[in-house]
Amino acid sequence: MPSWLRWTLVAPAALIAGYLAYSIGGFVNRLSITLIMGPPTGWVQLAAIFMEQMYMGAAIPYVAGRVAPNKTAYTALGFSGFVMVFAGVSLGIWLTNDTSNTLAEQVASIAGLLWGAGAVGIATYHGEFGFGEEGG
Repeated sequence: MPSWLRWTLVAPAALIAGYLAYSIGGFVNRLSITLIMGPPTGWVQLAAIFMEQMYMGAAIPYVAGRVAPNKTAYTALGFSGFVMVFAGVSLGIWLTNDTSNTLAEQVASIAGLLWGAGAVGIATYHGEFGFGEEGG
């Protein structure tokens, strides 16, 4: 596959993978919780929100690093930063608009995104994923 095509596909592939990780991981997670404990409420609901956002936060930079033809570690680190900025903007939008999310749900959501993206960013920086010859 030509290098220019892979660079063109980095952002769409990363965002689609993030959405799929959120959807499929969240579905399996909530199904498991419901089968074992019943419908999630309270802290279990917050944990489910955290985990589905964590899946998305981790999948976006990881897939971006895998799709990029070169500078893969830098691409993964950049997308980790992108997800973290997105989380901050999301919090700002939530604070300035009237939504149905509670503070606890929003904090769980933002924390999940930050945790997933941060974990992939730190692992990439330390060379744990083997994205290529360059490091962070």
